[in-house]
Order: sequence, then structure tokens, then C-alpha cells
Amino acid sequence: MNLTQFEIMVSLAENKNFTEAAEAIGITQAAASHALAKLERELGVTLFER
Repeated sequence: MNLTQFEIMVSLAENKNFTEAAEAIGITQAAASHALAKLERELGVTLFER
């Protein structure tokens, strides 16, 4: 896990919306989704239901 992935996870938990979570940390929704999907693959678990 890198810092960006951690920031996305925290922001998503707070905002409960990918677009708002991404905007809160200054990245696009697509980048947030991609980074979280990569983290989920690395860990082998689903962290958030889409």
C-alpha cells in the first residue's frame, strides 16, 4: 500500500462516494478507482462495494 492508496481509502470512507473522495484529495475519479482496484488485487480482498 502506498500513501495515495491510503489517502483514497480514508477519503472514500469519509465521503462514501468515489467522485467526492477523489475530488477531496485532488485526483480524478478514474485514478482513485484504478488505485483502489490495484490495492484490492494486491491484498486479495474487496475493500469497498461499488
